[in-house]
Amino acid sequence: MNVEKIKEKLLDRFYNEKYIDALKRYSYIFGKLRNLLKKNDHEGFINLLSEELNLRIEPQILKEVIADLKKYGTEKILNVLIKKNIDVTQVSTILFILYPKRFFPYSSKYLKEFDIKKKVNFSEFQFIIQKIINVCDFIENNLELYTLLNMDEVKLVFFEDVDYLVHKIKEFDFLKITPEGIKELREEITLLKEEEKKYLRGKLKGVNQYLLRVIFEKSYFEVVIDGNNIVHTSLRPSIKNIFHLFECIAKLKHLLFPFTIVFDKNIKYLIPKSELLFFKERFENNPNVIFHSPADELIYELHLARKALIISNDRFREYDIKSSAFLRYKEGRLTGN
Repeated sequence: MNVEKIKEKLLDRFYNEKYIDALKRYSYIFGKLRNLLKKNDHEGFINLLSEELNLRIEPQILKEVIADLKKYGTEKILNVLIKKNIDVTQVSTILFILYPKRFFPYSSKYLKEFDIKKKVNFSEFQFIIQKIINVCDFIENNLELYTLLNMDEVKLVFFEDVDYLVHKIKEFDFLKITPEGIKELREEITLLKEEEKKYLRGKLKGVNQYLLRVIFEKSYFEVVIDGNNIVHTSLRPSIKNIFHLFECIAKLKHLLFPFTIVFDKNIKYLIPKSELLFFKERFENNPNVIFHSPADELIYELHLARKALIISNDRFREYDIKSSAFLRYKEGRLTGN
């Protein structure tokens, strides 16, 4: 292996105008792959790996590597997997995606690329990779090296990725958004370039304004909503009042998120029959909705436990709540301190 010769070859690729876009693309793909593993979506991970990187991972190997990582950690994982005689190419690919700063995928392709003719094990190969990165001072990490070696194979279709995010956002039910779901979405957005973020915002015109604020703003206050009380703010009780409320919340100076809507268990008997199916679709089995009687009791508990604001026109006289904790909703307007 001639390190100087490898450096010269890599340096030539480094100055290729395609390199920066390829690096961005791989960063985006690996970010999506890690998110899929966080969600335990092994099928999605395997499919994306095949579609984008043309790499094959067997479901059982993926399952076994993930399980052993949890059990033994990164320090002992290699020794454990070697003893099991699992395909090192597939194992190293998984480790690289999860820990790109520490591991580099091992395969005959890279052994040939670096003109490594003698037999080396996985650990020895990682040492060689580190040596190459140290000599190539224009390379900072394994991901950059991987990009230089594979940039002719990457699909540079950034706006297709953005369109995927647009579709994903438009499919969101803003009433069911959770901090975990928003965190994942924000992580995907941070992987976009500035022109891609601008393109994304342009495509999101017409999307629920509250949802957009939750996605793009980071400073917020948690809030508990008195569902029964809001339903009764109109002449006739209606679940539509909840949606009018969120239109007002979207216009506030400070973002209110996350939110919890607390309904008394009798709410189904109070709203019009014509709204029952709609109520079931949007509010039942909703992670942000709780049915509890008496509702005031739970609203007070959540207010204390989460230091959350309360949206209600009730006085809660039997509870020790400062008036500054309330937002009142009357005649289509939110008021408070």
